[in-house]
Amino acid sequence: MFIYGRLEGINTKELVNKCLKEDVLFVPGVEFYINNIKEDEIRFNFTNSTPAQIFKGLNIIKSLIKE
Repeated sequence: MFIYGRLEGINTKELVNKCLKEDVLFVPGVEFYINNIKEDEIRFNFTNSTPAQIFKGLNIIKSLIKE
């Protein structure tokens, strides 16, 4: 149901705010820690998305990271 990973050097809380403007949503890793120390971790849920939607969303995330 989930893929949890790390985007080294990327603040995923900031990234999710950019992604929301593009209708892409994921959960920043800081939400899973009491002390919010894991700013570059990310959790994806893929149970409610088609492969095409997943591909599109990941490409949007990729383009926002490159900005």
